[in-house]
Amino acid sequence: MQEELRFYNDYYQLTKRYLRNLNKFKTALRNLESKANNLAETMEGYEDVAAPIATYGESTHGVHRPLNGIEAAAERHIELKDDWHYLNADRKQLETIIQNVENAVAALPAEDQTIIKDYVINGSNILVVAEKYHYSDRTIRNRTKKAILDVALMIFGIKAQPTHLSFVFAK
Repeated sequence: MQEELRFYNDYYQLTKRYLRNLNKFKTALRNLESKANNLAETMEGYEDVAAPIATYGESTHGVHRPLNGIEAAAERHIELKDDWHYLNADRKQLETIIQNVENAVAALPAEDQTIIKDYVINGSNILVVAEKYHYSDRTIRNRTKKAILDVALMIFGIKAQPTHLSFVFAK
């Protein structure tokens, strides 16, 4: 969530994007886990790397000599470890988003859950969903909007609530 969210509509739009991309997020998470596992296996080959004691010449001109095999292996191990940490950070962020969205959808009434899953998450045509539940397409749109607002409130808390629903108490 790099972007700054200021208005409830921002939270609504972000929640809608999360719902629409939930299946893609799950696939991306599996791919990240696979990459992290591959990196971890690759790093195992670089575990026992010990660099020799550095030798210094008399020159002060900053002569650069190429890394020897052990130094190159140590450098590669550091790079792999950094990549692994970035992958894990991305994985944790995706896990959090997926878990929050799934928990919020699970807290909706059963019929709203199935409408959200069919229409928003799986991308079914609104007319197909309306016919399946014996509602008009307008009713499906209204229920979907209300459900997305509810999910946004469950994920982001009170800041996702429309300002016209906020109470102001004067002294």
